[in-house]
Amino acid sequence: MGKRSIKNSLFMSILLIYILIYMFFLLDKLLIYSESITASFCLLVAFISFILFGYQKDKKKYLKKNILGLVITQIIMYFVIIYSLGFLVGFLKNSYSLSVKTIFSNIFFNLIMIVGIEITRYNIINANKDSKFIIAGYTLIFMLMELMLFIGTYDLSNTFGIFRFVTLAFIPLLVKHFLLSYLTYMVGYKPSLLYRIVMECYVFLVPLEPDLGDYLSSIFSIGLPFLIFVYSSRMIGEYENGIEHDFSKGMFHLIDIPFYVFFILLICLISGYFSYFILGIGSQSMEPVLKRGDAVIVHKVNNPKELQEGDIIVYEHDGLSIVHRIVIKTEKDGEFYFYTKGDGNNSSDDIELSMKDIRGKVLLKIPYVAKPSIYISNLIG
Repeated sequence: MGKRSIKNSLFMSILLIYILIYMFFLLDKLLIYSESITASFCLLVAFISFILFGYQKDKKKYLKKNILGLVITQIIMYFVIIYSLGFLVGFLKNSYSLSVKTIFSNIFFNLIMIVGIEITRYNIINANKDSKFIIAGYTLIFMLMELMLFIGTYDLSNTFGIFRFVTLAFIPLLVKHFLLSYLTYMVGYKPSLLYRIVMECYVFLVPLEPDLGDYLSSIFSIGLPFLIFVYSSRMIGEYENGIEHDFSKGMFHLIDIPFYVFFILLICLISGYFSYFILGIGSQSMEPVLKRGDAVIVHKVNNPKELQEGDIIVYEHDGLSIVHRIVIKTEKDGEFYFYTKGDGNNSSDDIELSMKDIRGKVLLKIPYVAKPSIYISNLIG
């Protein structure tokens, strides 16, 4: 085993031992001090990385400047989009205290953790640039070090809690840390440092946050680092091919437009916050017209005149969204009521529906699209 391999083994062991100590001791016994202890540990590992791997000054000044501009632009776009959505979905009051003392305490410890880890990442990647396998291993460890800070906020005793943990914490952090390692490998530590400081510290400063919910939160926390990766890799590719990218002329290409249109439409449809939404068919009650695993595009309706006998609608009952056909439409004292039946059922539904129960009218069927989501829904109960 070479000298560098010994150093990597020793350093990885230090990081993994701390993760185990945090999970099985700090999380249970010293949770109130865990943030300050973790911040101190991050400073310590940064110092150890200097001793074991040294520090090399980055020389890609032109590229670094453009990547920093890219990261800033993408972050600004992110905030513009989510706060614009906030006017549609509502805002939540920030759960963190906005007193000067609390703001300073929260930002101080987070800054120490961020700077410590990103300097460590930079030193390690510079010392192991010929081994992407080792870099990937360190990236996973850094992700686990951040993940352990959130694990206590999720109920992992049931499949739904595990599903939320995976989609809201594990996958977003995995994508983020691979982006950070990529930027550090190709450019240096400054873009990664900027990204983390803004995205992880802004929450301590704002009085209101958009009420995005689990779905949109997951989409945006995965989508932002993914887009930064796409555009930074394009810019780096141009740089390596001797093409000087003029950032002032923009970073978007015409080929990006279909992607953005599809991405925006997908968010609008799946979120359910807009006039149209998409819903998966989870039963066989509407066969043969709608099969299990199909998806339907639904238009929200408020006027009973838009609904007629024979229309397929989506209504809420006992917390479930049910897709059945209207078989009877009646009017009582100026109010309209509806009775429904699944095409594949032998009898009508024993439910009288009013407009407040109806989510919308089915406009279009997309075969097989919902099969993965139906499988996941069954898996998590």
